[in-house]
Amino acid sequence: MTHPGTRPASVWFLYSEAEQPLGQVYRNVDEATPEKGTRLVVAKRSETLEVLSFQELTSTCAMRRFRIVARVIDA
Repeated sequence: MTHPGTRPASVWFLYSEAEQPLGQVYRNVDEATPEKGTRLVVAKRSETLEVLSFQELTSTCAMRRFRIVARVIDA
């Protein structure tokens, strides 16, 4: 999650195991690269997700982009 005054270093496009879009989140430099098993809270959806897999997409400008497949573990 980004903090006020910091620039995001990556954007994660979130998808369910059934390929349904779950939204996107911006991550700062300390959290830019996903890891399998990472848990994150998506405030807009009031859900906790667990990263199952990821693929890095083509970067745009200075921002890295990832396609994340995640499982909802707490809604």
